[in-house]
Amino acid sequence: MINNTELGVSTWSLHHRLGTYYSDAGGVRRAELIWGTGNASLIDVIGEAAENGFGAIEICHFHLPDRSDEYLQQVKTQCAQSKVRILALLIDDGDIINPDPDVRSADFAMIAEWIRIAGVLGAERVRISAGHQESPADGPVLQQSAHQLLELAKLGESLGVAVETENWHALLSGPDQVTRLMELTKGSIGFKLDFGNWPNNRKYMDLPKVAQYATSTHAKSHYNGDTLDVEDFLRCCDICKDAGFTGPHVLVYDGPGDEWERLREIAALILPYLARAQSV
Repeated sequence: MINNTELGVSTWSLHHRLGTYYSDAGGVRRAELIWGTGNASLIDVIGEAAENGFGAIEICHFHLPDRSDEYLQQVKTQCAQSKVRILALLIDDGDIINPDPDVRSADFAMIAEWIRIAGVLGAERVRISAGHQESPADGPVLQQSAHQLLELAKLGESLGVAVETENWHALLSGPDQVTRLMELTKGSIGFKLDFGNWPNNRKYMDLPKVAQYATSTHAKSHYNGDTLDVEDFLRCCDICKDAGFTGPHVLVYDGPGDEWERLREIAALILPYLARAQSV
């Protein structure tokens, strides 16, 4: 497989291999063995990504065992040596529209610190949830989210880190909300199109309505037992192609079997779309 800088893999796809979830409970970085003991470090996984043809990686914030600048530089160096770009740091915690102002303020500060970490790490982007509360597209809560995201984008710009959000969590549960948020933020916020976050009974109608805004994807695959749902995956790839998407695809896998073997299987399906996009 040719190493392709537009083909990425999320560390979530390797969460069983990594094993450990790192949290900051009590202000100290702590290890929780949520997914078993694991048999690889983050540094190992970066090298393995290159060996398996992935030229980009996204790192979940909870897969960083150490937030010190020294460790972040080690990760950055490993990526440079492996010729793997750090496409994004995925910030999975925090609710920037939490109705409790104290919680909202604390979450905003926490996310801001992770943006700083992303800058030290050399990540090109961060992905942030637009919010956990439901809202109509013309509601004040969605406007509040846009304001908060724009403030975080200003910080990111000063650190060389772009900000993306995603069709994820309650606020962006439908295409009308995504469209309105993109209108309010006027191109200052990127949009990660996730293939699997919206229900199958409507996603083939709804994803095409927002694919035009995509700056990257979470190309999420589904398995029926041990069998990859090829039809679903290719339909989502076609939605991106039809929208003129030419950005990076990041594979997200959470299923049975050997992770790298399955990721190579999925990559074989999406590489023709990358080749077509790069020839445009």
